[in-house]
Amino acid sequence: MGQTGVAAARFRPNLVIDAAHDPEPGQELRLGDVGLRVIVPTPRCVVPGLGQGQLPADRSLLSALAKHHRVLVPGFGRAACFGTYAEVLQPGRIRLGQRVH
Repeated sequence: MGQTGVAAARFRPNLVIDAAHDPEPGQELRLGDVGLRVIVPTPRCVVPGLGQGQLPADRSLLSALAKHHRVLVPGFGRAACFGTYAEVLQPGRIRLGQRVH
């Protein structure tokens, strides 16, 4: 997320992948031996826009997500989303800079 100037830490990710767009539900990703299956887009609340430690509040963040990243999420309806939830199909080690296939 460095291109947009928004710190990835605001979103509390477990894994950050540099991609043009979020992977689609059902899509499988491989990072070395690790296999993941994307489950659903991640609906976002106001927390990423609040001040967090050294990060000041960014009230425009949720508005931008709602405007540009609003998608249908089963069980939620249309929600401001950024990122995805995934299930581990094959556990293993992931290294910084590893390619995603």
